[in-house]
Amino acid sequence: MGSELLDHSGKCAECDGEIVFENGEYVCSTCGLVVLPGLAQSECRTNSFSIESLSNGERSHSSPGKRLHIIDSLGSYIDYHNKGYFYDSQGEPLSSNRQALFRRLKYHYDLKSRTENKETDYNALRVLNRVSVLLRLSENVRNRAAYYYRKITSSKTSADTGNRLITVSACLFIAIREFKDCAPITIQELAEIFRGLGHRASVRSIVRELPKLQSRLGINVHVRRSEEYLNRIVSSVVAQPEVQHRLRETDMDTEEYRFSASSIALSILKGLSQSARGGRNPFILAVSAVYAADRRLSETKRMKPVLTQKILAKATGTAEYSLRDHFCSLLKKHASLIPNNREGCF
Repeated sequence: MGSELLDHSGKCAECDGEIVFENGEYVCSTCGLVVLPGLAQSECRTNSFSIESLSNGERSHSSPGKRLHIIDSLGSYIDYHNKGYFYDSQGEPLSSNRQALFRRLKYHYDLKSRTENKETDYNALRVLNRVSVLLRLSENVRNRAAYYYRKITSSKTSADTGNRLITVSACLFIAIREFKDCAPITIQELAEIFRGLGHRASVRSIVRELPKLQSRLGINVHVRRSEEYLNRIVSSVVAQPEVQHRLRETDMDTEEYRFSASSIALSILKGLSQSARGGRNPFILAVSAVYAADRRLSETKRMKPVLTQKILAKATGTAEYSLRDHFCSLLKKHASLIPNNREGCF
């Protein structure tokens, strides 16, 4: 069950039924055949990783007082842990003096007792949680990054760790790469989020930290492939108002276009050998493949192309000249993968 069962018109090759997106998979609405389940990111539903060596014996990620992504301890908070306005047992607000008293008890004494001698780790994990929210990463990715950070900082050589924010950013990058297309975030986007929060975590500093962490963790950073960015790129493109307008002009359904563009781009990338890809940026190469897929789809359906260089560059944050360079390289060296071009590279 794969691309051989897919008609690029968005129809099922078995019964010519319409392909729809249901329950996280692309299926035929007539015969129920699952088509290209990989495009639905089914691999993202992973179980939590077990904790290996924080102590003797196994621990759960949610065990009381030992949650990976925050510094806490056994015991309860005054009211909910993030609530700063208090009520009595009858549901009536406390007086201003009582409000100040309980805020002082909760945020000064209680927090101080929980994070005593752990202020650096507390701040680093707070930043990790904030960045994970801004990047919309899953709990599995966040917890994996927190596990790596805990493992590094709890080792005998933790004194050599250096800047903890650089360490936590590198741990998050390793976790992002480990989860492949479930977290298609580039290192540039990761560094930009840290800078936006006021931290000096540049691409260079993260890359410089990676070899040291890999050696101490005993792992290798996963090398990202262009295929892992396709779902994200196509989703960003079809969300653009101008693309929605152009799709209405062509009378093409959004989901049909999403599915067709993703599958054609995937087939184009699979036709490129590793030597043909060379050292090109995998994200920009994936963007150019989506552009090529749009051109092939327009010729197949005999309609006006939906995407332009400007629209695609804006939707993906890619420089237009970089997109042009990658696409022209594909066009010149692998003409069989790209439809006939009557206007040069664009």
